[in-house]
Amino acid sequence: MSLGLEHLYQRLPFSGDHGQMVVVVPAAIATVGASSICLAVRNADKKRHDFNESDWKVSGLPWPAFFVRCINVIPGFASFILPILKYLVIQPALRKSIATMEEADRQNLVPKILCNQTARKEIQERLDHFYEDTYKSLTLTQFAKVISYSNAFFCLENHAGLLKLAMCPEVQQEQVDKPVFIASFARTGTTILHRTMSLDRDQWRNFDFGDMFCPLPQPAARWDTANGRPKKAKMTKAIIDIALVYFYPGWMKCLETMHGIRPNEADEDLLWYSCAMGHPYMETLIRLYPEARQYPEGMSPLESKQMAKYKYTWIKMMMQLHQCIDKSTWPDSNNMPCPDHPWLLKDPNHTAYLPELLEVFPDARLIFTHRPPAEIVPSMAKTWVLVVLPEFVPGNPGSSSAEIGAEVVTRAKHYADGIVSFTQAQSTGSSLAFCAAAKSKEEMMRNTTDCEKRQRIDFWFGDVVADIPGTIEKVYAHFLGIQPSEKAKKIFVQYLEVNERAKLGNQRRSLEDFGLTKEGMDQVFQSYNEMFLNRGLYG
Repeated sequence: MSLGLEHLYQRLPFSGDHGQMVVVVPAAIATVGASSICLAVRNADKKRHDFNESDWKVSGLPWPAFFVRCINVIPGFASFILPILKYLVIQPALRKSIATMEEADRQNLVPKILCNQTARKEIQERLDHFYEDTYKSLTLTQFAKVISYSNAFFCLENHAGLLKLAMCPEVQQEQVDKPVFIASFARTGTTILHRTMSLDRDQWRNFDFGDMFCPLPQPAARWDTANGRPKKAKMTKAIIDIALVYFYPGWMKCLETMHGIRPNEADEDLLWYSCAMGHPYMETLIRLYPEARQYPEGMSPLESKQMAKYKYTWIKMMMQLHQCIDKSTWPDSNNMPCPDHPWLLKDPNHTAYLPELLEVFPDARLIFTHRPPAEIVPSMAKTWVLVVLPEFVPGNPGSSSAEIGAEVVTRAKHYADGIVSFTQAQSTGSSLAFCAAAKSKEEMMRNTTDCEKRQRIDFWFGDVVADIPGTIEKVYAHFLGIQPSEKAKKIFVQYLEVNERAKLGNQRRSLEDFGLTKEGMDQVFQSYNEMFLNRGLYG
């Protein structure tokens, strides 16, 4: 069917360039239905092309596969499919998750916040909200609605499976000591810092994208970098190639210009949230943001402080589970104990929920990187555009750069207020008070005493991206009182050479592209700028 329609589509010639099409209906069209779909796809393609030229301004705009574009022009397609998915696929998976939560509650083997009656009620409510918001969305395409809602099945399967694995005393007895969280705004150099530093496997544990995307049937041991973890990455890549490369050819390459997906490299904690929630987490906040702002106080329930405690408790359980797997699968032939390295994690959302993070991880160590919000916002907004553009209907409510820019400002303000209020609450001399990173190597090495008591270090974006290895050395000296091994330093340099920003391409972005001004940003983020940037320390 799809190939036949694509053949008809290709026989509808353009007159002039892509922006000025004249559709000629050939006599060879076999049916009125097929020709109608082809014509509708042509019109939608022109609209998409023109909208990108005037609004999104994405270089190398990816196009959904032809059969996806055909589905997108069929009115009511998602409205017909979603109820079927709900009752035949999602509801059975949800009942399985709730039954597993009830079992966990009875056995008292996981934290109550993850399985008690309140938790069971809330997972049902979340799935109801997710269905309703997806169904009524005016922003998502027909195909995107179906795929997005379908993903809840995999999230629920992971939720039930991981909860089942964690229901044993050995897992719950594991201690998570002094984890390090990179807790900064997006677009402040944290991804390259996280991915580079995590390559020191002799010092850190971390979660790769593949670990969180395909955690079942059995999580891979952190030490198993020869077989277990590469298999997870390979499985993840195969799924991505089907789900993204086939449906949305060119999208992965386009994303790489701002924030690439690497199955075998460290990634943000967001995928664990999806397992915990029972449906996609950050994708929901991004793709369904117009619906999220319709909730009381203009905020989705996913963004509440209580939900943050739930998420962090889930992440801690995942750490405990992996630590237990590390020890239980450690080969006796090694003649040494299983390494007990601290965890290294990263998520921009942490900035808004630092008290909740520390409630679950009281000895956590925090890395902050600071950058002027007037630079962060257009970079965040452009990344957002790249994430949603294959799945948004151009010109519909919520799809424009101005609307996305306004939403990014709202989200960034949420982050900024979180880190400002948290820093203001710390007393002078507190281990969590603002702590500027050492400016020189000599100063850095003088400050290695009492490193066990330190819980915070603050960097400036310009310093971080100018010298990633030097930044990592400062983190090691500040928190660990040591320097990276020569082996680790060599790995860092090799990785940074391969992943040099200039080799990956880039996208144009400016405040003006999103209907914003520097004066407006300075006003919105005044308290953040005064606390972290207007101190004569940035630059």
